[in-house]
Amino acid sequence: MTDPVRFIEEALPRLRSEIPGRAIVAASGGIDSTAAAILTQRAVGDRARAIFVDTGLLREGEVARVRALF
Repeated sequence: MTDPVRFIEEALPRLRSEIPGRAIVAASGGIDSTAAAILTQRAVGDRARAIFVDTGLLREGEVARVRALF
């Protein structure tokens, strides 16, 4: 089992070295894309942007929840 704190400590420097400029992260609102967006933002700060497209297919209230995250 992976230790989440250790994973984050190892991921942030790796992301910083892989993202020399700005980053765009597609965010669906699911756990995977949310984690990717948050880690990227922690790694590169305001050089990261999360992009979310409301397709009209999410459950009631989910769009507001996703927007509140980002």
